[in-house]
Parts: sequence; C-alpha cells; structure tokens
Amino acid sequence: MHQLHIFQILNHYTAPQDLDPGFGVLDNSANERPDWYEYWPMRKFLLNEKLDEDAFYGFLSPRFKHKTNLNAGAVRDFILAAEPNTDVALFSPSIHNSAYYLSVFEHGEAEHPGLAAVAARLFARLGYRLDLERFISDSRNTVHSNYFIAKPRFWRAWLAITEEMFAVAESPRRFAGEGIAHAHSVPRQPQRADEDIRHGTHRHMDSGHGYHVPVARPRSLRRPRAIL
Repeated sequence: MHQLHIFQILNHYTAPQDLDPGFGVLDNSANERPDWYEYWPMRKFLLNEKLDEDAFYGFLSPRFKHKTNLNAGAVRDFILAAEPNTDVALFSPSIHNSAYYLSVFEHGEAEHPGLAAVAARLFARLGYRLDLERFISDSRNTVHSNYFIAKPRFWRAWLAITEEMFAVAESPRRFAGEGIAHAHSVPRQPQRADEDIRHGTHRHMDSGHGYHVPVARPRSLRRPRAIL
C-alpha cells in the first residue's frame, strides 16, 4: 500500500478548524512571501524535505472541499484504488474550460492575451520543443490549480519548471533581454489566491504588458480523475 502525505495549506486568512482534519497541515500562516501565495510553502517543502519515492504527496488549497465536494477519505480511497503504476491523481472540479479550449495555453491566451508567447519563450529556454499552437490538452493532463496528488518523480519535473519561473520572477532584470521577465504588481483578492494555476505572484513573467498568469474560474462538475 502506498503511503499518502497529503496536506492542506493553512494560510493567514483561514482558520485551522476550517481545514479537513483528515489531511495534514502545511502551515503558511506566517505569510512570509505573500507575493508567491501557495507556491511558497510547496516550494519550501519540496526543496527541504526528504521524499519517499513510492509515496504520494499533495499540497491542497484550503478550499479543496468547497470546490470538489471531496473529503480526505474520498481522496485517499481514490488514490489507493488506482493502478500500481499511477504517478499522478487529478481532482479538477470541472471540465468545462478544458473541454472548450484545445489547450491550457489557448485558454490562458483567451483570458490574458500574450500569455502563450511568454510560455513559448519559457519552454524554449528550458529546452522543450513545443508548438503551443498545435498542443492539445485533455483530461489526462489538465488540472485545476494545485488539485493533484503525485509521486516524487512527478514533483521533481514540476519543480524544475516552476523554479525556472521563480528565477525569472525573482530577477526580472537578469532575464529582461530574453523578453520573458517583467516586474509588475497586480492587486489580488486574498480569497482568490488559491485559484492561481501557477500560484504565481505579484511578479509575473510576461512580455511587458502587465498580463498575469491565468486564474481558474470556479468549477461545478465534481468528479476526480487520474492519469493511469
């Protein structure tokens, strides 16, 4: 049986008693880096904790139950019933956005013009050969925000990309010549911080127009899915 280490992130505006007691608590109530929202405690955990290669790890929004209607027991049962070679389990509250757009990048471009070009430059910097105009997302590779549970080898791949974004956002002048960095402050309502698909920040990667990373809208169809 796989070990499960699934946490809900306790932020500065959520009461501890509002979290699901079936999950562990990842404490971000000190709000050390409000500009990085939920990415900050996730990053600290993944960089500093020793991970069990066969275990599943998750870092869920405090609003997970509200948006998915799933409690810790349902999440645990779903993962434990999956095939042994499963690396990632997805718990997106709905499929309407992913069903309407060909890809998450097309969706992001519709919400925030210029995002696709910025993403293409970032992936090129990382050495990925991706034609985002031909890229197609489906329910196996699309997830709302941080609503997924995964094994360490997935988290390492995820962190390699997000850390490159982190480096750009933390040192915008260093990367300005590449056209993917721009320091910009965007006011956010605190109750929406958990919905940022990149957990990304007041400091965004963009082409200099002040666009920010896409924010997922509230979803309605509540059904978990897994990549098997």
